[in-house]
Amino acid sequence: MKKSFKFMMGALLVGAAMFAACEDPNTGSGNGNNGGNDSIEVTPPVTDQPEVEPVEGKVVIVLNTVDEAEVCNGLVFAGDYNGSASQSDLNQMVRFEPIDGYQGWYRTEFTPNPEGSSKEGYIASGKPCQLASDGTFPSSWDYQWFAQTNDAGEVVNECEVIEGAAELYDEYNGEKGLGVQEGADVVYIRAHAWKKNPCVPAETYTIQFTATLTEPLVDSCTLHIAGGMNGWNTTATALTPNEDRTVWTVSIENCELDMEYKYLAVGVGGGQYWELKEAAEGADCAEAQGNRKISDREMNDKVYEFENLTLPKCKEEAQ
Repeated sequence: MKKSFKFMMGALLVGAAMFAACEDPNTGSGNGNNGGNDSIEVTPPVTDQPEVEPVEGKVVIVLNTVDEAEVCNGLVFAGDYNGSASQSDLNQMVRFEPIDGYQGWYRTEFTPNPEGSSKEGYIASGKPCQLASDGTFPSSWDYQWFAQTNDAGEVVNECEVIEGAAELYDEYNGEKGLGVQEGADVVYIRAHAWKKNPCVPAETYTIQFTATLTEPLVDSCTLHIAGGMNGWNTTATALTPNEDRTVWTVSIENCELDMEYKYLAVGVGGGQYWELKEAAEGADCAEAQGNRKISDREMNDKVYEFENLTLPKCKEEAQ
């Protein structure tokens, strides 16, 4: 028995020495800092779905972030649920808060607008978005939830409705909105990625844009560019024309690859006419009305016509 006792004591001493060697130099946690108890209980993070109680008269949204949807800034639910202001005014948006004890789970609530959402058929509509590092809401909506893709650009995980009276609807260029239906109380959703990850700083470049028009732009209009590089401000960035007003150029700093943009003609009286790209034969007008993406440091674009200005092929849909 003595031999066995010595062996056990030796093992305990070795174990204690090893534990002391693993002491955290920053916090001092470890051997001798927990009331004489040499063991520390570590509670693993809970990733199971939490049970969230409904709130009378309100819609509760529970968000789960997984895969590439890391969170480093504030989270908001942006959309049309508190009147139109909740689509653009950060002060009118509700914020997601972490659910204690559940890693990657967040909760928010709001009172839906009695008039419903501008998106027909829903009492509220919107989407989770992450804020920029300075706490502002990007007018480009760059940090909204988005499908997760692989290196080939193929979708591997879509935005999800896990549970509750809600459904997804399609928006521009793969974006998804959440439509909350009548009778909803608690809606569980899951984000696998952000359209752009605000937690990973993107490289920026100076991009030269050259837009060649099929017809000269009338003297009363100027060609502008709007996109992620200027917060989609339609009058902030004008291009410079050549003599016959068919080739327009501008150089813009701090652009990111894959950043979306679009040209528009701006009239003297303030009229704005978005471009229509040439769509493939048989394509619907949404393709012609879609945004462009930066893919190189020199973008040479062909601009064919403008909505409601040059008799567009999609005139009926544009009106």
